[in-house]
Amino acid sequence: MLSHFPITDRGSAFTDLLLEWIDDPLLLVENGAVVAANDRACELCGRSRENFAGMPMGAAIDLLYHSAERLPESIADTADVEVHRLAVEGRPYQVAVMRLPSVLTIEESLYRRVLQRNFDAYWITTDEGRFLDFSDSYAELTGYTAEELRQMTIGDVDHEHAGWQIASRVSSIRRAGFDQFEVRQKVGECRFMDLEIRLSYLPRAGGHVVGCVRDITAIRRAQSEATRSERTLGIVEASMRLARTGEDRKALLDGVCAAIVDIGRYPLAWIAVPDPGEPGLVRAEAAAGQHKEYLDEAVISIDDTLLAPRAEGDETEPMAVCNDFASADFAPWREQAIRHGFASSLSLPLKSGKKATAALNIYASEPDAFTEDDIRALAQVVEAIELGLEVASKRAKQKAIEQHATDWDDSFRAAFEQSLNGMVVYGLDGHILDANAEFCSRMGYTRQELLAMHMTQIVPPEYAPVFSERLAAVGNDGFAAFELPHVSRDGSVHPLELTCRTYAYGDNQIVLAIVRRPDQPAQATSESVQLAVQASRLGLFDWDLRTNKVVYSNEWKALFGYGEEEIGDDFGEWELRVHQDDVERMVADLKAYLETRGRGYEAEFRMRRKDGAYRWILARGAVLYGADGQPERMLGSHADITDRKRLEQQNWQSRKLEAVSRLAAGVSHDLNDLLTIINGYSELILPGLYEGDPLKERIQAIREAGERASRLTGRLTGLSPRHLGAARVVNLNSVVTELEDTLHRLLGEGVVLETNLSTVIPYLRAEPSALVQLVMQLAVNARESMPEGGKLSISVRVARTLPPHMSAGQAATGPFVSLIVSDTGAGVDEETRLQLFDPFFHRGPVHSGNLALPAVYGIVKQHGGMIAASSDPGKGTEFQVYFPLAEASPDAAPEAAGTPAPNAGPRAAILLVERDPALRRFAAEALRASGYAVQETSEAGEALLYAESHPDSVQLLVSGQEPTGLDGRKLAERIGEYQQGLRALWMSSEPPAGPGVVVKPFTPAELAQAVQGVLSD
Repeated sequence: MLSHFPITDRGSAFTDLLLEWIDDPLLLVENGAVVAANDRACELCGRSRENFAGMPMGAAIDLLYHSAERLPESIADTADVEVHRLAVEGRPYQVAVMRLPSVLTIEESLYRRVLQRNFDAYWITTDEGRFLDFSDSYAELTGYTAEELRQMTIGDVDHEHAGWQIASRVSSIRRAGFDQFEVRQKVGECRFMDLEIRLSYLPRAGGHVVGCVRDITAIRRAQSEATRSERTLGIVEASMRLARTGEDRKALLDGVCAAIVDIGRYPLAWIAVPDPGEPGLVRAEAAAGQHKEYLDEAVISIDDTLLAPRAEGDETEPMAVCNDFASADFAPWREQAIRHGFASSLSLPLKSGKKATAALNIYASEPDAFTEDDIRALAQVVEAIELGLEVASKRAKQKAIEQHATDWDDSFRAAFEQSLNGMVVYGLDGHILDANAEFCSRMGYTRQELLAMHMTQIVPPEYAPVFSERLAAVGNDGFAAFELPHVSRDGSVHPLELTCRTYAYGDNQIVLAIVRRPDQPAQATSESVQLAVQASRLGLFDWDLRTNKVVYSNEWKALFGYGEEEIGDDFGEWELRVHQDDVERMVADLKAYLETRGRGYEAEFRMRRKDGAYRWILARGAVLYGADGQPERMLGSHADITDRKRLEQQNWQSRKLEAVSRLAAGVSHDLNDLLTIINGYSELILPGLYEGDPLKERIQAIREAGERASRLTGRLTGLSPRHLGAARVVNLNSVVTELEDTLHRLLGEGVVLETNLSTVIPYLRAEPSALVQLVMQLAVNARESMPEGGKLSISVRVARTLPPHMSAGQAATGPFVSLIVSDTGAGVDEETRLQLFDPFFHRGPVHSGNLALPAVYGIVKQHGGMIAASSDPGKGTEFQVYFPLAEASPDAAPEAAGTPAPNAGPRAAILLVERDPALRRFAAEALRASGYAVQETSEAGEALLYAESHPDSVQLLVSGQEPTGLDGRKLAERIGEYQQGLRALWMSSEPPAGPGVVVKPFTPAELAQAVQGVLSD
């Protein structure tokens, strides 16, 4: 009713508003005569407003009824006139309104204008679903004309997909009065939109239903991208974790397939390899998901896969994507795939060298399931598999060398270590396998560093081809002697003479090279060997197998810290001291050796010294048999190989982290690009949503998921190699002091923090943000091990030498800066302690962060430092970190560029160069929202053409560091030839941020701040 609305307008302004906003035929009456009529009344009666003026109210109402008789019968029969009294400024008025069911009520007229301003589209129907009204945008959305929609019901629109759902909701809305739901509606021939629909019931005029429609396709797409990114990251993490089980190829491949199905929600993943039993066909070496019946039925030829031989020089893209099995003429196996519910697939090759030896196949249930981002991310899974197989192969070769090196006994090892000549062992592929102390000293490298190098890396680059020829000659002839210049770690070049000979180690060949200076006389071999044997400290034993009595040498007893009279002559003296986790295996190995009459016994296990410490022991022996053929005595030796095992563990840890860091760098780079887009658009959308809007809560959820993924990629970045361009000389005392307040808040009230700083200023060259991350990660690790509270101690010292347990294989001369972080928490056992820095090891509730400690290890190694941990269950954990001491005083910290006022001065013109189209669109939109004029392109060539044709028109270049076509730095130099005073801002995936660098993922505000900082510098 009109009387429901307070009238505040005056005079003609009120009448104009009333006549404009009411869609029903309306007459305004004063003193019994019509003073005004609206357009709908004029249209119905075929009269002008002037014709109505002065007409008696009764005659005018009769005219309305008479005119309504020409309308359709269903409308004419229900037409009725309502008369309302109003008073405006003391003057009495009457308003006559004809109510027609096909048009809107007065309240609905006002509602319509609200709907038009607040929703993408709307419609109004009867409760049977017949359209009464709709917005132009709804007609455009459905693809029907207004005339067609007026003849339809709501169920007729997209009846096959969403129409029946909406119609059923409309028919039940009378009871509830309100409903809200989402549907996917077909738009046009092949496009679908996600719609949010809100229904309200208006009980007037027989009952009307108002449907407000909002397009949420972009939001659902963003949510899907965020979910997909998290799933993809989960697949990659699982693949990295599984790479450590590379000893078993099938377990690795089965595990990766299971991760793709379980985490990525794909229905099928399988590995195709050539079928040896059926030439020309492939078989599944590993599979997971809905695969059994399909893979049993499908007959797939090699020609229909990535395993088909390729012509030399063939540059075909090494992948196969089929985004719709039903859209073309495909091989028969795809028809079987369709019957099993598969709609699209992706195939990626697994390569050995340049040849594809297997293919990873992933099937999806919906078409168009594999975007470019999906393919790029899933390619990282293939890289993880290849790295895992490569590590497994190297580990198998190393194990074979260790197992079959029967002639590399302790005496030879001692001679090798004590020789006054430099000695180096390498494989026929040139990779260094071992080096003695003399060779390490001459070259200036530690043994651990040399184990990660190739022989060609220690000769001048121009001599690398010559050395490769000599290496081939050694492999062919078994012997070679030659002289070549070598480059030591400090860059000095000096001649060395190499005498090389090959040795057989099981199925492998290795090369032993004796390295001397040309002017150095050869040492007497017998003297070297004699000295080596004296220094070898072998513990010998003679075991009588019939009486179980053992004679232990004095060296054997001293090896374990005992005097001559402290060890008896019983086998139990040996067995009693073997580690409880090794004793069963050791006894079983001995028994198997004696039963099988093997050629020689060899085993590794841990034994307890007198002081309670366990040492790794290499046991070797041989059996003497009696006249009856039964074993009588076993003669052998024990050697302490603890230092060697520690070096092997460090070497293996370094190799694993190197492989992980390579993979982590690629994964974090791609994910940071995606997260920049997801988080950035969330930031752009959120300010435009009003409080209480359900969309705001959903977008906020997307933003929070993006933030969690950003923190995860940050931990991945900690594993990847850092460019230490921001490194400077810093005072570690100052770093710890500045973090104290933050650490107190982080640790909480239950944990007491104690800091002990060095009295000598502990200078080291490091990236300050990396040191902060290192201390914070170790503190978080300590807090998690003390859930009930405890004490955390952080000590900084300057040390002259490394502690004994860290000096093996390292340059033990200092000085060093040490950081000691210890807690009183739960502690861990020895097995867990040895794997704390392993990114594949699951630590459980204590030390729970799978990537935190490996990231700490990566930071230490990237800064040339060393780290070790000591712990016992119930006695807490201590981490010892040592860095080389820096001699210089601290560098001046770079001054932070001030942030100018947002509207200070004219806005700059920006040239944006980025090859990723989605990232480029986001960056351009964010910059334009900040008021900048942006010219965008993906090609370096296009950017140069624009700069040349528009001289001095660009103030700032914003680019990734590797745009398509040209290196980013060179591009800036070339553009600078045409643009005077050009500044540059780089979008980087690698921290730290600084002047001229903004690190992905970044928000629109962070990008704008970085731009302002560069322009104002």
